[in-house]
Amino acid sequence: MKEAVGVPHRHLANAIQYILDEKNNEEKTEHGLYVGGNAGYDSGEILKTFLDTKELFEKKNGRQGYHFVISFAPGEVKADEAYQITREFCEKYLGDSYDHVFAVHTDKKHMHAHIIFNSVNRIDGYKYRYNKGDWKKYIQPITDQLCIQHGISPLKFEEDKKIGVSYASWNEKKNKKIGWTRIIQADVDWAVNHSDTLPEFIDQMHRFGYQVKAGKSKKKNITYLTYIYTDDDGRQHRRRSYNMPQGYSPEDIAKRIKQKSGSRMYEEIADLLEKKHTSIPVEIVKNTGTYRRMYQAVSYYRLPNPYAVRSGVRKDILNIDRLIDEVKYIRDNALTSKNAIEEREARLESQIEVLTRKKWNIKDSQESLSNEQIRLLDRKRELENELSQNPDDDKFEKLQDELEEVMTLIPEEIASDEDAVMVSDRIKDLRRELRMVKRIKENETSKENLKEKDKERNAKWKITN
Repeated sequence: MKEAVGVPHRHLANAIQYILDEKNNEEKTEHGLYVGGNAGYDSGEILKTFLDTKELFEKKNGRQGYHFVISFAPGEVKADEAYQITREFCEKYLGDSYDHVFAVHTDKKHMHAHIIFNSVNRIDGYKYRYNKGDWKKYIQPITDQLCIQHGISPLKFEEDKKIGVSYASWNEKKNKKIGWTRIIQADVDWAVNHSDTLPEFIDQMHRFGYQVKAGKSKKKNITYLTYIYTDDDGRQHRRRSYNMPQGYSPEDIAKRIKQKSGSRMYEEIADLLEKKHTSIPVEIVKNTGTYRRMYQAVSYYRLPNPYAVRSGVRKDILNIDRLIDEVKYIRDNALTSKNAIEEREARLESQIEVLTRKKWNIKDSQESLSNEQIRLLDRKRELENELSQNPDDDKFEKLQDELEEVMTLIPEEIASDEDAVMVSDRIKDLRRELRMVKRIKENETSKENLKEKDKERNAKWKITN
């Protein structure tokens, strides 16, 4: 909401009164039953809270506030649940940093919630801002999580209501990654702890699929071991012991075998993998091929017979986050049968086909633009680029104002380049989802064959031992 002429906060005051429906005795909100927030209980008190924050940080002018509208599919939720979801959204997205009020309107066939929050952060005084693409980065993860928790369709945001950016901390996810060095360390650790002599250690490493070669570095004047693992794609992964943490040189290996002491990287990896997948309800997905692959990767270093698992287990360890995502996808979409997987696959292919046609129609429309319309679209891109450069608050609002004015001059029937980008992004997302479904399908198709191979491996292992 922009600053109004004469009284800067006039638009903000009108918006608050509108969502509370005070002029109609609050009929849309069941007489105030479905109103919440952290700024007060009526429009006067709420507005005063907003203005007090602005005055505290001397930021009375410029953008006054922001207005979100969350829409639910008709008949999908009742007013109580819509209220709960909206409250949870505000808690996760705004927290205590912004004065806000929300109201669920029950006057339409579809439940919808209005959220209005202050443009000034009441903790640090910084002004809220939105950059292109921030919705997908910051808001959608929150709404997707809420949808899963409440078992409803994805929440829908009305783009014309000025969606904004959350805190950068939402995007700062620090997930520990597992690479080949850690896997090689873990394999060596496992072999050391299951060997009584150096020849037994070498034999264990061979069983894992390794070559272990000794060498001497003249430059470093040390002897070393090179651990070489060839994966299923034929790529070799080499690590020399002097480039690894202490404990992997020939002398250290001999000492550790004798003392049965030293690093236990395999326990660390097993613990890390188990922590990553503990949130998945096993009873729902345990019979799927994808879960089987994930389980073997997670349990690999603790299995009684790790040699009996499928050959690609190390690759699955590297891609454990992807496998976990796939298992959660199976759970969330009830893809526990081959028919359900194939139906999902067909639906995604159909959606991609429809959006691809829309994309080409947008391109055809853009090719027919007049020179003036092309100039406006070029200026729109320039403004969006300048906004993405993180200008100060005053410049940001001037640029945003000009962008809104430019957008009003572009006819609605002419698709903008933003529409084309959004369609392209959606196609990319659907294609990624389709690839996931195809991998799930492949796992289910090969599940029975893998079981037979496992039986053969177990039988062979028993014979050789």
